[in-house]
Amino acid sequence: VHGLRKAGGNGKGRVAVIGGGAIGLSAVAAYISSYSEVGLSARYHHQLEAGSLLGAREIDGLYDLVIECAGTEDAVSQAVKLCRPNGKILMLGTHWGSVSFPQLTAMLKELTVINSYTYSADGSGRDFDFAAALLSRNPGIASALITHRFPLSEAEQAFMVARDRKAGAIKVILEPKAIVSYSNM
Repeated sequence: VHGLRKAGGNGKGRVAVIGGGAIGLSAVAAYISSYSEVGLSARYHHQLEAGSLLGAREIDGLYDLVIECAGTEDAVSQAVKLCRPNGKILMLGTHWGSVSFPQLTAMLKELTVINSYTYSADGSGRDFDFAAALLSRNPGIASALITHRFPLSEAEQAFMVARDRKAGAIKVILEPKAIVSYSNM
């Protein structure tokens, strides 16, 4: 949500999301409600299926805004390639080291690169409030992102599943036992 607010836009353009993990699929969910077309590029078939449930299409052509959510050098290069001249790239993926950037291509296309990190607030509200409202309007977002649920007693298994993106994990949730309510006692 924070990145969406930083990138701005009029909601009429085409958006591409690169990366089908939790960040990328959250970006799809945030943009699908306000843009005419959102495309998704993801590594695994189950990520593309989750994106499709949220309304994303296959990547095709050039885009007004490309959102890099994979955190890889290849994703950055793909973002520059998919962005139309004078378009924008929103960097949501985390890069833990230096990244090679196709500067000449970006310069020739006169691209704007926007970096965004975590959450914030401004005069129009808090990002958490906007995200909660989005989830409230579309409960299917959680269903598309949460692929596995485990009780706390199976935390070790949950972390093993979460590490194996190839096997279908997107978001793995640990659920505590039901909390006893003392209000009716």
